[in-house]
Amino acid sequence: MKWKWDVIIEHEDYLYPVQVKSGLDAIKECKQKFRETLDEELEKLCDRKESILEKYDKEIEIYMKRNKLTSRKDANIVAKTKKRDQELEQLNNLRDNYKKASPLYIWAARDEDTIKALVRIFAQLFSISANISELEGQALKEYKNKYRNIQEILIEEENKKLNIIKDILSLIKEYLYLTTDSLKENALINIDTKKPKRLLDILLFKKTNELLELAESMLAYYHKSLSIAQDSYDDKMVAQDNKQIIDEYKIKFKEKVLKNIQVRKYRSARRLEQKVTHIIRQTRRNKPDNEPDIENIENLVASQEQILIKNKTLKYIEPQTLMECLDKLIYFDSKSSYQNPQLLTEIKNKITYIASQEVTLKTDKIPEFNDVNSMFAYF
Repeated sequence: MKWKWDVIIEHEDYLYPVQVKSGLDAIKECKQKFRETLDEELEKLCDRKESILEKYDKEIEIYMKRNKLTSRKDANIVAKTKKRDQELEQLNNLRDNYKKASPLYIWAARDEDTIKALVRIFAQLFSISANISELEGQALKEYKNKYRNIQEILIEEENKKLNIIKDILSLIKEYLYLTTDSLKENALINIDTKKPKRLLDILLFKKTNELLELAESMLAYYHKSLSIAQDSYDDKMVAQDNKQIIDEYKIKFKEKVLKNIQVRKYRSARRLEQKVTHIIRQTRRNKPDNEPDIENIENLVASQEQILIKNKTLKYIEPQTLMECLDKLIYFDSKSSYQNPQLLTEIKNKITYIASQEVTLKTDKIPEFNDVNSMFAYF
């Protein structure tokens, strides 16, 4: 049948297929799909039956013509007919079994207490003589090997990425320190400006600081995403080998984090709007005949927009952006007065790992806004 069951119980030469579902709708959907699969298999059996009849009728007809027979009482024809009937009987038995097929669906939560309860129920139903406690232990072990809580998966992965970004930041800072130290020792730093003398060394420093800035933004993002993963309780249990479902959850989670960050910006923008409105009202109360203090309002808007829009802790950086920046840095490193390709290779390996753990959104990600008005328009 090519059907996947949570468990198949074999008892006295009979097989009892079971699926445990966490909702009634899932059971209805599963039943419908099962019947559709069953109908497809029955159609295939009918086709096989027609093929068998056609095959033997053709063979018997050719044999009779070749031997100029007018009766089907010939021993070879009788043998062929008997073999045909046996094959048809096997098909009919299989078809009857398919028609009788009625799997057991259980609507239950996926947790340890439910697993234990199911083991006890089946042990009593089928009069199992084995130790029930041992069976419960085996069932729980198998269950834990197969299923994991989706929230645990998200927390674990976000935590890993956060720690790796911390390592990347540490390595970039080490690279920057070693580069500066080397240039100082070799008198390649300008005493007055404290900047490198050679153009390629200047570009090396610039690209290193740019990479550091990107990594810091990514660190802030993963701090936020880990916090959201820890706060949002989701107890759905997912089979660890079901990559498609897990990836779908990861995509939804990423969208949730990005939206959460943008909503915070939106709320900040609303607070900014309220502050500006308050200043205008206060000005009118104090000086009814005067215009609002435009300069004060402009300063407030400018300072708040700086925090609101350009705050790098509220910006998501794609791992590929880090990789592109690093590739340029590796190029400048190879041409500079100071070279440390080993350290940069280590950074690249860590960025590659983060990129492999990230999911790609099916649609364009929630945009980063350049001004308050476009943010209001979006939300």
